[in-house]
Amino acid sequence: MRMMSTLLCALVSGAVLFLANPALAQTAPTPGDVLGATSDAMLQITSDAAEAQRGATGATVRRVEALDEAGASDETLRSAARRGAERLTDIAGVARERLDGVTSRALGALEAIKAPAVFAEAVRRARGLALERVQRTTQTGARIILDALSTALSGESEETGAGAA
Repeated sequence: MRMMSTLLCALVSGAVLFLANPALAQTAPTPGDVLGATSDAMLQITSDAAEAQRGATGATVRRVEALDEAGASDETLRSAARRGAERLTDIAGVARERLDGVTSRALGALEAIKAPAVFAEAVRRARGLALERVQRTTQTGARIILDALSTALSGESEETGAGAA
């Protein structure tokens, strides 16, 4: 949440600087318009990615737990966890591509209206912050999957050890 607030502040601060100077106002899209649309798009992309990653993480954890309860082999458990982690990476890759596209279009629009460089820098910073959020969500999901796998593997070890004693 803090990252998204920072993202919005970066974009809005650039817009405020621009809007505070009426001499810079234009009839075509203003840098503020471009930043607003860019901010909305980046927020949507990061939210979509986070939601998809939470869903993939939950599905993977449930799959690992179900396999463990069914007595699946360690390799089967590891394979299910690996597929889940790969899904998180795939989702992050799609989000990166979408963020790159939004960034490219925003920079092109800012260049076309000859916006001051501070606006392009705000877009680049916002992209970086959005990518950091996606990466953190990916890492969090991967840790949750790894924890579920570790629990499943240790549960098998304990049962085997108890049965052998």
